[in-house]
Amino acid sequence: MRLIVVIILFLIVDSTYAQDDFYKLNLGLQPSAGFAWAHDDKVNSIENTSFAGITFEVNKLHLGNQSSQWNNKGYFNGVQISYFRFSNSIIGHLFSASYFLEPVLIKTEKIKLSLRAALGLAYASNPFDSIFNPRNKNYSLYVNPYLSLGLNIRYKVNLGFAIKAGLNYNHISNGNIQDPNYGLNFPSMSLGMEKTLNTFKMIPKVLDNIPNWRIDLVGFASNKSSTLSLKDRFWVYGMGMNLSRKINLLHAYTIGAEIMADESVGFLYQMELRKGRSYFRLGTTIGHEFLLGNKFVFSQQIGVYIFNQTPYVSWIYHRWGLNYKLTKNLMIGSNLLADFQKANFLDLRMTYSIIKK
Repeated sequence: MRLIVVIILFLIVDSTYAQDDFYKLNLGLQPSAGFAWAHDDKVNSIENTSFAGITFEVNKLHLGNQSSQWNNKGYFNGVQISYFRFSNSIIGHLFSASYFLEPVLIKTEKIKLSLRAALGLAYASNPFDSIFNPRNKNYSLYVNPYLSLGLNIRYKVNLGFAIKAGLNYNHISNGNIQDPNYGLNFPSMSLGMEKTLNTFKMIPKVLDNIPNWRIDLVGFASNKSSTLSLKDRFWVYGMGMNLSRKINLLHAYTIGAEIMADESVGFLYQMELRKGRSYFRLGTTIGHEFLLGNKFVFSQQIGVYIFNQTPYVSWIYHRWGLNYKLTKNLMIGSNLLADFQKANFLDLRMTYSIIKK
């Protein structure tokens, strides 16, 4: 599903972008309901688990000649706060706070269909505990990264009100910082209202000549546990290089390569007497970046291992990352690597960028 979303994002991008002429400030409130997906045999304890939730959000709908140069139907961005209460006490309840970006795909006088990607943090009330909650294999920490992808449809009523319905795929995981960590996946449906508060005009800005190419030299590290030894900690470390091609002020495409070593895999080899296997992996990636202002870069990548002797991970993987620019050439950030539905590790990384015109 995440691969499909990334492909759609690629297809809706136009070739130029500038500051918006105006935006509409909106408030929204959406009750939701859904179920927890038992995506692995290890989390069968949450089968037939449902939940109810509610989301409050503040967003901007960017419109006008200049925003249409990025996406000719406009786009939303904003923040949302959600609460989810699950029917199974093994999971408990969740609070999440996230930032989202939401390009409009279809627009008529009454209807807007849009695609939302949200990234943030979630507080989960009942993590794994070997004594008090041993059946929760989904998450082991109170605070976890939160990701949500979905489609929203808005139907304009009157007086600035719109009915809003949504389909979302929600996920939390700590990136194997602490095991067990099979992740919690919970699709949802929502129905609510949105109110436009006001419309604000923006003064167009003269844009500088921004470099189109960036070569990133990356070093990263993580410290994780293992399902075979919850008390021990293991290092994951690696390096990589990415080439980023900016196509406008908001979007860039990337291609890269990376090598990583996972010492927890070496530990598993010793336990299983697998001699002669390497715990190094070499992968190649393609991806997309949201360039959020002058400081933040939100990246999504699909990777394929070209060297992988680890039987515990798939040959195809995906990465989600957020970097902050300390200087023109230096970034610090974090990146989550996952194999389909299961997180592998969450790293901290330092990036040195070579800027090209």
